[in-house]
Amino acid sequence: MNKQIKQWGEGLIKDWLNDEKSPGHKNLHDILSEPLLEELIGYNDIGNFDRVMALMQVMIYREQLYNVVVKEKKKTNRERLLFDGPLFTYGNWSYDDSFSQVDDDVYTFN
Repeated sequence: MNKQIKQWGEGLIKDWLNDEKSPGHKNLHDILSEPLLEELIGYNDIGNFDRVMALMQVMIYREQLYNVVVKEKKKTNRERLLFDGPLFTYGNWSYDDSFSQVDDDVYTFN
């Protein structure tokens, strides 16, 4: 894992730990694994922190899944908005019998 991805993952973990599920109750309080909490407290770039790295991979995977869902939603919205309703309705047409002939040259392709 390169340094930029690792820093991004560290930021994702930090944001997730500080997110509040309800007022005054952070995600940090729901972690039941004492070894993971100990590794999170002692985390640095040099040591061996397998649990923190696994949590980082979960956070990155979660972010990727979010991006896939958003793209799929945008795609379905685009298709739905374009083709769900009728493209032409009688309200779009105006029957004007007072149409006058235009004297300009008209080019047609036969």
